[in-house]
Amino acid sequence: DNLVRMGAGHAGGRLTIIDPDTLLPGNLSRHRLGMDSVLNFKADALAKRLDTEFPWLNIKPIHEDVLTYRGIFQADLVIDATGDEALGRAINRRHQALPADASPPVLYCWVAGAGDGVQAIWVDAERGHACLECLAHHDNQGNWTPRFKFLRGTTKLMFVGCTAVTPYAVSSAMTAA
Repeated sequence: DNLVRMGAGHAGGRLTIIDPDTLLPGNLSRHRLGMDSVLNFKADALAKRLDTEFPWLNIKPIHEDVLTYRGIFQADLVIDATGDEALGRAINRRHQALPADASPPVLYCWVAGAGDGVQAIWVDAERGHACLECLAHHDNQGNWTPRFKFLRGTTKLMFVGCTAVTPYAVSSAMTAA
């Protein structure tokens, strides 16, 4: 919603949403989509919802893994709002391997802990600047520990049925966005 309200997908631009997952009931507390979209591809359902509310948009839903989608770095800006550390690091490795003149900026943003806060890092095409990996210390065994301590405690998981859920306020996801 925020991107669309700021102009994404307007005036000759295009907003591409990449998400291979379907919406599950456990997503509802922190997702823009509602119960009517459960078991639908998130990208398709969100594109349909946004198209209904903003019919002039140029929006492209893709329900494919972002790591196999070849067009990811053909955008003007890439936003990783998955909150998945492994996926963010994989996107970062691919981004850093590109020539600087063929590399759009990437914005990584995520909810920390149980909604205790949000973090983000903007990585531009210029080499010699920080990237996502700069947020951590790396040891010889491949362990990744945060460079800047952000959380005071440990994240608590709640189990609902057979699914683990990290409860946090809906406002956390909005703040990250």
